[in-house]
Amino acid sequence: MTSEKIRIFFILLLALIFSSLLLVLYSRTVPPSSNISPPYVSVIGASLENGNITIELEAVNTLSFPINVTGGYITVLNTGQNFTVPHLYIVNSTRFNVSAPASPMDFNFSLVTVQGVLRGYLQGSLVYIAFSQPTPLNYVLSIKILNISYFSGEANVTLQVFSPVSVTVVKVVNPSLISASQSFFIASNLGNQTFNLTIPPGTHVIILHFDLPDYSFKEIPKGSYYLIAETQLIFHFTPAREELVRLYYYGGVQAS
Repeated sequence: MTSEKIRIFFILLLALIFSSLLLVLYSRTVPPSSNISPPYVSVIGASLENGNITIELEAVNTLSFPINVTGGYITVLNTGQNFTVPHLYIVNSTRFNVSAPASPMDFNFSLVTVQGVLRGYLQGSLVYIAFSQPTPLNYVLSIKILNISYFSGEANVTLQVFSPVSVTVVKVVNPSLISASQSFFIASNLGNQTFNLTIPPGTHVIILHFDLPDYSFKEIPKGSYYLIAETQLIFHFTPAREELVRLYYYGGVQAS
C-alpha cells in the first residue's frame, strides 16, 4: 500500500469518527418519540326528565399538567339547543352535567348528536378540546305532588307531570291519604276512580279530584301527608303504538 493510499485511508477514518461523534451529540438533544394522546371529552348519556334535557359528559386530561376550563360551547345538533360550559379544573378526569329546558323538538328523537368545544388554559397556554358524539336520548316520566287539599272525604291533588310522549291517565286504584308524622289512614277509596285524562308531551300541571268515602277524619290540620295509589297510564307513541303501564305511586307533600 502506497503512502498516498494510507493517507486517504486515515482521512476517511477520521471523517467517519467525527461524523459518529456529531450523531451522538445530536441524538442527546432530540427528545425521544412517544405516543401522547390528546385530552378528550366523552358523552356519557342524555336524558329528558323533569322538564329538562340533561347531558352527562366526562372530560379526560391525558397530560401531566391540569387544564383550567373557562368557557366554550356545547350544543345538540338535532335541535340546536345550547348549553353553558361550567368552570372545570381537570387533573385526570372530571364528570359534569349541563342542562336546558326541554324543547318540543326533543320528543322527536331517540338518538341525538352532542357537539362542543371546551376552552381553557394549560400552563398559561390557550387550549381547545373539541368533540362530537351521538348518544341515545333516554326519556324519564316524572310525577310530583304540588299540593293536597282535603275535606270530608274529598281530596284535590295538584300534580306536575312531565312525559316525553302523550299520556292518558286512565284510572287510579285504591287511592289512600295517610299522615306522615303519625302513620295512620286519614281517608281511602277501596275502588277504582276513572279519569281518562290525556296530557300532551312536556310539563303540565293537572288537578285530580278524589272521592275518599272511607275516612277517619273530616278535616285535617296542615302538615306532611302521603298519597298512595296505583295509577294506570297509557303512553301514545309515534309511529302509532300504545302501551299500558301500572305505576305504583307513593308521594308526599305539605297539605293545605
